[in-house]
Amino acid sequence: MNLEEYTGFPGLHDFLIKEIEKYIFPGIEVLDLGAGSGAFCYRLKQRNCNVEAIEIDKKIFKLKDVKCYYIDLNKNFSEFINKQYDLITAIEVIEHLENPHNFLRECYKLLKNKGKLFITTPNVSNLPSRIKFLLTGRFRSFEYSYFKNNKTHEKEHITPIFYYLFKNVCEKEGFKIVKYLTFPEKFYLSRDVIKKFLNLLSLVLRPHLKGESQIFILEKNG
Repeated sequence: MNLEEYTGFPGLHDFLIKEIEKYIFPGIEVLDLGAGSGAFCYRLKQRNCNVEAIEIDKKIFKLKDVKCYYIDLNKNFSEFINKQYDLITAIEVIEHLENPHNFLRECYKLLKNKGKLFITTPNVSNLPSRIKFLLTGRFRSFEYSYFKNNKTHEKEHITPIFYYLFKNVCEKEGFKIVKYLTFPEKFYLSRDVIKKFLNLLSLVLRPHLKGESQIFILEKNG
């Protein structure tokens, strides 16, 4: 598999891997949740990480040299894995899940003490999303109903993550936020006139009002 074959979130992946490199050490055990085709696993393997994956769809995971557990992340997925990891990644995954509390509890069980959990998710708190909600009552990236097509609902965004509420959830489930980032860090991914104005305005906004994606770096307490 080549990076060039991947057409998902290459910009976000490149940004995130540079942040993860700060936490990599020899022999590190990493679990990638909702791994898709295995593109981010591939990047981790290039950096000599011992990588395993979870993906619900057997047909899309492509890496032959990475162990993949085919599990629904809405379930108690830790029950199927008899080990713990130094680092877990969940890239654009949690917004597809029914219960963020349960998801964090399951990740907690699979992490070693002081292990890190990297979560990225659409930034529903950014300025364009707030404007859209004001005008339409819907958040950006959450335009579709959970019940629109019950055969494919797992592919839709059903759980928006708000920074201040999620911070409380993390603390309740035994995590602390080590770092909070947005991608892109200062701008939005568009060139239209409105976005150009918002990009200028974003220079003076708080971090969670910027960027298309939020990045939470969490650490397991206890």
